[in-house]
Amino acid sequence: MIRILNWNTQIASPRGVNGRFETIHGLLTGSFSDIICLTEAYPETLPLGGYTTSSGLAGWGRYERLGARKVVLWNAHYPWYDIDQVGSPGLPEGRFVSAKMKWAGLEIIVAGMCIPYRNYRNNQSWGEKRKAIWQGAIEYLDALREDVLPQDRYRTHAILIGDFNLQIPPSTYPHPSSEVNQKREQTFADWQIPTALEPMLYDIGKPLIDHIALSPDFEVGILRVINQYSTHILSLSDHNGVVIEVAPI
Repeated sequence: MIRILNWNTQIASPRGVNGRFETIHGLLTGSFSDIICLTEAYPETLPLGGYTTSSGLAGWGRYERLGARKVVLWNAHYPWYDIDQVGSPGLPEGRFVSAKMKWAGLEIIVAGMCIPYRNYRNNQSWGEKRKAIWQGAIEYLDALREDVLPQDRYRTHAILIGDFNLQIPPSTYPHPSSEVNQKREQTFADWQIPTALEPMLYDIGKPLIDHIALSPDFEVGILRVINQYSTHILSLSDHNGVVIEVAPI
């Protein structure tokens, strides 16, 4: 089984003083994961050792100047290769990275994503480049569906992981009848999304927005949620995380 962890750590900084970074780092190390995807994260948050790659620059200001990236991928065992930080010209810069790894003689590809949130570039300061509500997410999903996922590299043993910024199943973010949810359904129609959980069963209040989508040639095993409040007196993140075990078939 491959243990996969996915979490938006809300820029927990190694220079922070409230203990959030140390607590998250300890949780990640203690998860004994084989693959980790962190979004809005510093690479230092990851367990020691292993192999790391990340998305390029997203124009994220001082966070990126200090080393944070929108997407960071890590695996415990094997060097990443065939790394792609672009995916498609239709994707916004710095919100995508894919890489391959070997596992038990198989080639597995992992694509880390940070799909734009509801108000992405919606501020008036963007002027003529200002986007409508959910427009960034819709454009991202269109590029995934039309340019990225049809590529041969995603046909077998593929894992799509990261901050989807979309509740699955949809509740209020977005509304089930919204255009962006329809685009999401079209884009991932052929993929398993085992992180589409019933919130009440996991005591998380609302559906996850950090997700893992799998090509059909994986079996899904144990799944658990990392509660954003965890054991810390403060919220560890504004997202709940998830750990899942999968087996390639």
